Amino acid sequence: MVRIENLTFGYGTDGFRLRVPDFGVGDGERVAVVGPSGSGKTTLLNLIAGILTPETGHIDVAGTEVSGLPDAARRRFRASQIGFVFQDFALLDYLSARQNIYYPTGSRGACSR
Repeated sequence: MVRIENLTFGYGTDGFRLRVPDFGVGDGERVAVVGPSGSGKTTLLNLIAGILTPETGHIDVAGTEVSGLPDAARRRFRASQIGFVFQDFALLDYLSARQNIYYPTGSRGACSR
């Protein structure tokens, strides 16, 4: 389901560095990503979701090499294949919960209810 090989990522030249030599999660497996603040948990999930792109390495999610996709294709992949709840989410006060969920998809029909 998720396969990572030889992944490196960094924020700037003197900032945080993430290295993942080998990581995999099979279909039906459950994994908890744990560690202290600043250890790279959110960065790893953003890389898997295609929000960030690695400097080197490969990220394969359900048979799609996410790390090799251009920006637009990563956005389409994320919209169709990934469920993501951000730790710092922003809801629009004037929309209902349902409308907030559908808002990023551009689905006007869902927002008219």
